[in-house]
Formats: sequence, C-alpha cells, structure tokens
Amino acid sequence: IFLSCDASRKGPNCSECASGFYGPNCTDCSLCLAPATCYEGIDGNCSTSGTITGDPHFVGFNGCRFNFDGEDNTVYAIYSDVDLQVNALLKRMPGRGVDGTWMTKIGIRTPDAAITFDPSVGLLNMDNMELIIATEEEEVVSFNTTKVQLSMEEDGDDDGMRMISGMTVSTMGARIRVDVKRFGSHLSEDFFLNIEFVLTSEPVHPHGILGQTAIDINSAADDADCSHPVMGMDEDYVVSDGMTGTRFVFQQFQGVAIDSVPV
Repeated sequence: IFLSCDASRKGPNCSECASGFYGPNCTDCSLCLAPATCYEGIDGNCSTSGTITGDPHFVGFNGCRFNFDGEDNTVYAIYSDVDLQVNALLKRMPGRGVDGTWMTKIGIRTPDAAITFDPSVGLLNMDNMELIIATEEEEVVSFNTTKVQLSMEEDGDDDGMRMISGMTVSTMGARIRVDVKRFGSHLSEDFFLNIEFVLTSEPVHPHGILGQTAIDINSAADDADCSHPVMGMDEDYVVSDGMTGTRFVFQQFQGVAIDSVPV
C-alpha cells in the first residue's frame, strides 16, 4: 500500500523528517518564534523558554546564564510587556548556607487579572479576593484571557492536609509555571519558588530582568551578548506599586488598570 506523506515527512511509513524539518514532530523551524533554538535543540521544539531557579539563577530566552541577587524583601520586575507583568519578591534566608536571595512570592498582572501567589499563607489572592485551597487537590480559575491552575501535595503529617506545590498561569503569548521548593516536607519549612516561563507567541516590547533576554530571541546563545545580560542598575527593576504592580524604570505594561494587591 502506498502511503502519502505530508510535506514534513519522508521515508518508510513517513518515519523520517523531510529536509528543513526537525525533531520528533518534524517541526518547520523557520516558522518558530526562535528558529536558532529549534535548529540547535534535539527535540525540534518551537517554544522559547527562560527559567529562574534557586537563589536565583537565570537562564534567559536567548540562552544566556546569569545571577541576580537584589535586596532583601524587595519586589522586582521579572518580565514586563504590553499585556503581561510578572514580579517576584526576593528574600534572604539566614542559615541556609547561601548568602543570596530567594523568590518567595510571585505577582502576575494581565489585562483581566491580578494574581499574587504566596504559598506561605496557603491562599491565592486574585483581584483582592482570597481563594482558599488548602484542602483541595487542584483548583482552576479562568478569566477571559487568563487561566490559573494550582497543584497540591500531601503535607507530610499524615493528617489529610495538603499544601500548595505549584501554579501554572496560561495567558496570551505565555505560560508561566511556578514550583514550590521546600527545605523539608512540612508546611512550616522555609521554601522558595522556581519559575519556568514559556513564550508561545512573539513578544511586543519585552523587558524586566528575564524579559529583556527576549528582545532578540532569534539569536542563539552563541550570538547573544551574555557579558552584560541585565541593563542598567539593580534598582531599576524595583517595582514601586506592590506585588502585582507595574511601575519600574523599564515599565512596558499597558493593560487595563486593576487595583494592586500590596505585599
């Protein structure tokens, strides 16, 4: 039986990628947001991601790696574009063996939602409303363009209580995954947050500590200037109007104003 392959595949049973297509899905990298990343990646993945982990270590959308400590108990702009703002509260944790800061709260602003993720109090503030989720396995809240999904896990005390283990926010052009990392298995333990930030469409005017690495996302890490990954001074990224605020030196957010939830 003759099997007709589509343009992306060739060979027996269409099991091979045709010329110009890459990865298990035979992706046309020329159509990707960051073609260089797709060409170089072993999975031919079209998505473009950046990460923030630990105390904190950044991997930019362009592949550049850098650290940003900031000041204790201060809110910084992680990402800012015309319709998305992501902020993080950085705090020091004496006695943890690392003289750095850790992300302990995340604030996200979209045109239709203002979200504060704070695992320390077991709730999620959205538009100044408290959503209590301490005994739920999972909670999903949807707005017009924004979807929030929370995940839970056992708290380690065999009492049936659950604690927040993460949050995923999907909105126009991006998907933000926040994972809670605890220094133990109990709610009372210190924790920090890790972020995986995936761009699903081309940003307009991205900025922020991580966002500025998406200004030229078509450059692979080898081509990007990683010697000075953060423009300006640390204080230029301090957000002056709260956890879901937008005011900082390189502000880009232009969405509909929503009352900010204070830290």
